[in-house]
Amino acid sequence: MSNTKVREFKAGFFQIKEDSPEELKRFSQAFGSGQVQQYELKTVNIVDIALPESQPRKYFDDDALQALSDSIRIHGVIEPLVVRSLGQECYELIAGERRLRASRMAGLARVPEAVMNINREQATELALIENLQREDLNPVEETEAVLGLISLKFDIGRDDAIAALYSLNNKVTTGSNHNVMVREDDLQKLFDSLGCGKWQSFVKNRLPLLKLPTDILEALCSGKIAYTKALVITRVKDEEARKHLLNKATEQNLSLSVIRQEVKSLLAGDTKVNVGLTFSAKKSLKLIQKNITRSNAWNDCEVLRILQECDAKMNDYLNRNKSD
Repeated sequence: MSNTKVREFKAGFFQIKEDSPEELKRFSQAFGSGQVQQYELKTVNIVDIALPESQPRKYFDDDALQALSDSIRIHGVIEPLVVRSLGQECYELIAGERRLRASRMAGLARVPEAVMNINREQATELALIENLQREDLNPVEETEAVLGLISLKFDIGRDDAIAALYSLNNKVTTGSNHNVMVREDDLQKLFDSLGCGKWQSFVKNRLPLLKLPTDILEALCSGKIAYTKALVITRVKDEEARKHLLNKATEQNLSLSVIRQEVKSLLAGDTKVNVGLTFSAKKSLKLIQKNITRSNAWNDCEVLRILQECDAKMNDYLNRNKSD
């Protein structure tokens, strides 16, 4: 604790302007000229900062977090955390969760923060906008953030937001006349303000991510695979084969075209051997070798006889099927 450094900031009330922290300038632009034009800069106890109930960002790279913690331990927190006051010297984080986590890892007792005088709804919107503007937000977190903003803007729940998007897409596609909770023009205006392209593309390419199997979601959230590749892999319904292909895709960094070909072969039944069975067989061979070595059975005559018998059968099979 004694080796950590607390960077000193001039305390007081400030107007958001050109030399203000980048996050604050983005927030000010998001709300225009209004109540989000002033903030209070102060240093507070780190234990007095609470995370909001819902955070768009779920995954933090351990190595990057450790590197930031090491930097903070030496240089202190360069950019203040952005919070809102809850009263009685308690604060709710709006932006800067990586800095908060890294500061805790570095052992800081106090951190600088910019306190904004805004309500919970505004804080939620700002946090979502801030996360959407980050380059390192993964596709799943980005999808959840957009859904959060739709829920907030149209005053509906998350599940209702998903249902409304699918209903609107169906209405536009089929030309039906049924009512939906969200107007297309209003929805597209929101997407335009976020720079997220067309809402139809979001429905087609992003909403399906929420239905992905757990192993695919984990790979996506950890940044191991691109969402376009993940969507292709999920077409493989056999769990064992899908997991093997996912591991192969992440470990060998397979291109999208190669993954598509692998999936096509699996779905068409072109492979002579089930991918999942191949993976299990390789594991079994390694386990057999490990068990023989562990039990010091290489000098056991019966073990050697069984191995030689298996070897002879395998070589005979391979020689007979060379032409295939």
